[in-house]
Amino acid sequence: MYGTIRIGQAPAAQVEILVECPATGSRQALRTRAVTDSRGSFSLRVQASGRCLMRVRRDALQGEPFEVFVADNPIRFDVVLDNELKRVR
Repeated sequence: MYGTIRIGQAPAAQVEILVECPATGSRQALRTRAVTDSRGSFSLRVQASGRCLMRVRRDALQGEPFEVFVADNPIRFDVVLDNELKRVR
C-alpha cells in the first residue's frame, strides 16, 4: 500500500499510519506501521489481504479509524484529513 496523506490542501509530514488487520483462520491479527515523509508520502507492506482498519496520528492527536481494503497487489491510497485528523476523502 502506498499513497499520500494531506491535511486540507497541504502535504502532511510526520503522520504515523497504522494498518491493523483482524485475525483470520490460522493467521493472527496483524499491525503494520509507517510515517509520512516531507511530501506526505508513505509506503508500507501489509502481509494480509481483505478489510483492515487504518489509523493516523500526529504528535498527541489521533484520528478515528477508517476501513481500507488491502490486496496482494500494490494499491495507491490517497487520504485527505481535516485538522482533527478525521478522514474527509
